[in-house]
Amino acid sequence: AASITGNMITGNQSENGGGIFCSGYSTATITNNILTGNSGTKGGGGIECDQAKPMIQNNSFYGNSAENGGGVRITNSSTAVITNSILWNNTATNGPAIRLNSNSSLVISYTDVEGGKTSVHVNSGGSLDWSNGMIDADPLFVDPAGYDLHLLYTSPCRDTGYNYFQMPEEDFEGDPRIANGI
Repeated sequence: AASITGNMITGNQSENGGGIFCSGYSTATITNNILTGNSGTKGGGGIECDQAKPMIQNNSFYGNSAENGGGVRITNSSTAVITNSILWNNTATNGPAIRLNSNSSLVISYTDVEGGKTSVHVNSGGSLDWSNGMIDADPLFVDPAGYDLHLLYTSPCRDTGYNYFQMPEEDFEGDPRIANGI
């Protein structure tokens, strides 16, 4: 099982999975990363999950692009879980935030998705569980153009996560992850 934790993944290009590519029935834990400015020409600007079972938590996806799944593409019998994350300003022809292909499933909760469900493309046969704590509100990043994705104090994402999932006490720069107990 792979673990990708505490990174800034930016400016990468690939056919599939511009930032991260998970495959081969792997179980990956992808935690506490910033994925920005990545491009997957076919799919998964930020992350592509191909025959994988990733746990994607406490990540920010900003400004990634692809033909399918600007932020994340889940395909080929993958089963993914996304929680406590932000998907904002990602672009794609099909699913600016997420593309979920046939025979794949996603459970997503406590996540800020620009455009809400309308920015998620679910193919026939795909399974989407749009669970608790979902919002569609500008996360109010400090300076996204300068890759500073810290949240302003007034961000609607502050104090809206779910503490049940194991997460690091600090973000990738060593700043406290939890504010006000949530």
